[in-house]
Amino acid sequence: MDVKLSELTFLLLAGGAGTRVKELAPDVPKALIPVNGKPFLGHLMPFLYEQGVRKVVLSIGIMGDQIRDFVGDGSQFGLEVRYCDEKDIKRGTGGAVAFAMKQGLLTDPFFLSYGDAFLDNNYQKFLTDFDAETYDGLMTVFDSTGLHHQPNLWFEDGDIKGYEKVNPTEKHSYMEWGINIYSHKCFEAELDNENFDLSLIVNRLINKHKLQGIEVMNRFYEIGCPEGHEEFKEYLKDNGK
Repeated sequence: MDVKLSELTFLLLAGGAGTRVKELAPDVPKALIPVNGKPFLGHLMPFLYEQGVRKVVLSIGIMGDQIRDFVGDGSQFGLEVRYCDEKDIKRGTGGAVAFAMKQGLLTDPFFLSYGDAFLDNNYQKFLTDFDAETYDGLMTVFDSTGLHHQPNLWFEDGDIKGYEKVNPTEKHSYMEWGINIYSHKCFEAELDNENFDLSLIVNRLINKHKLQGIEVMNRFYEIGCPEGHEEFKEYLKDNGK
C-alpha cells in the first residue's frame, strides 16, 4: 500500500486496569506502570515517533485521566494525540474500536495496537506490504514456541487459518504479534454493538479470506503480566534504554 505511516491514525487500546500486574502499581492504569523509573507510555510514545507515527488515538477508560495528564496533546513526543474516553463503560476490545470509529477519530485504514505492548519492528514496511486490494485487514503474527504466553493463531503456509483465544488446539502455535491494520469496512456492521471482542472481527475476516498475515521474527514485549514486565526491563537494559 503506497501510503506513508504519518498519514494514518495509530489507535492504542489503553483502557485496561492491569489486574495481573496490579501489585506493581495499584493506583495507576496499566499503560502508566513504571518500567525502569519511567511510565510505560514514556517509553512507547517516543518509539512511535521514531517509527514515523504522527497521529495517535488513545482509547482510555479506567483511570484514563492519568493517561491524559501524562501524555497531554502529545506535543512533548512530537505527536498529535487525541482521546477516545470510554469512562467506566465496558466495551471490549472490538467495541472500543467501533466507539472510536463512530466519533470520526480513525483514518481509513488505521493501525491498531495495545497500550501495554512494545513492538520493535519496521511499521512502514508493514503498511507497504499490506495488500489492500485483496484484504480488508492485516495481522502480524509470531511463532510463540518457548514463550510463556498462550498461542491463539493457526498460521500455516503464510495464511491465517484460525484464531482461538480460549481453547487453542495444537494447530494454534502462533500468536498475534500486536500490530494490526484495518479498513473501516471491517467494523461497519458492528458500529451499534456496544460490547464485543476483536476476535469477532478477526474470525469474520479469516472466514472470508480477508485477513492478511505477516510473520514477524523478533519477539514482542508487553507489561500486562509480571513476567512480561521483567522481560521488558531486560530488553531496555540490553538496548541501553
